[in-house]
Amino acid sequence: QAAAQRAFFDALLSGKEGEELRDAVRQAIIQSVGGVPPQSDAAKAALEQQVDQQLAAWAGEAGQSFLRFDPTPYLKQVRCPVLALAGSLDRQVPAEENLKAIEHALKEAGNEHVQVEILPGLNHLFQPARTGTPDEYSRIETTFDPAAIERIVQWIKTTTGQSARAGKQTNDQPS
Repeated sequence: QAAAQRAFFDALLSGKEGEELRDAVRQAIIQSVGGVPPQSDAAKAALEQQVDQQLAAWAGEAGQSFLRFDPTPYLKQVRCPVLALAGSLDRQVPAEENLKAIEHALKEAGNEHVQVEILPGLNHLFQPARTGTPDEYSRIETTFDPAAIERIVQWIKTTTGQSARAGKQTNDQPS
């Protein structure tokens, strides 16, 4: 799946145009579903519709800008503590590769307050998932996994020096 996604984005960034770009995107989509080209007319039409949708989303100026964007210079300007998270089932961004790049950029610029973690069983949207593929997103009832929220809260409390009692009201605190 990761190789198919890389082939898809490589095709979009290749500088190819017209039918040559359509062919490259079509091949990447076929690769993503097991490498077997569709046989029936209905399956071929569905594939062409998917090619059209992907080209509409990614081949234009906005999509190309997004694909070509390099966050490294911006990350190198960050001086505050950073917690960077990714789901182990993220199929849109390779979690380990992405987190290593974030950590490297931050630390290379002198930010030593960086923590990166891969959260098991979560997708790109931090939902508990089976496969992690985008077609699964809308079928998952959990919007954002409570364990991910708890990890973020824990990190904030630890990073800011709040005690385990932080957030609990006492008799001295106004309600």
